[in-house]
Amino acid sequence: MTTKRSKTTPKRSTRKRTSSTELTCQPAEQLEASPSTTVSPQRNAPVVFKICAPEATRVTVAGTFNEWNAEATPLYRQPDGTWQLELYLPPGVYEYRFVIDGCWCDDPNATEFVPNPFGSLNAILRVT
Repeated sequence: MTTKRSKTTPKRSTRKRTSSTELTCQPAEQLEASPSTTVSPQRNAPVVFKICAPEATRVTVAGTFNEWNAEATPLYRQPDGTWQLELYLPPGVYEYRFVIDGCWCDDPNATEFVPNPFGSLNAILRVT
């Protein structure tokens, strides 16, 4: 079951504020290895993960596409304070979260979410 994020959706995780974006975070050590954009290719499609975290020292993305490995897929700092990565993914539906300096965080740009067993929400990514 997917849910759309609303301002009334309760959050049980901690909040981390950056200079321009509020992110919902949980310490990475509390989670076990367990997003909404749509693209339409016939083969692997380029998917860009991007998040504004100008004060971060490390940003990764973890999800069903990398077996929830919080270290395997780092994003790269851009001059404007955002972090970005382009991946090529086969068609499918994927769940993901960002990991910013060891905290699991929501994607503030995602529009579709699914609850996870830790009381927070995974973003949904649809590659068609």
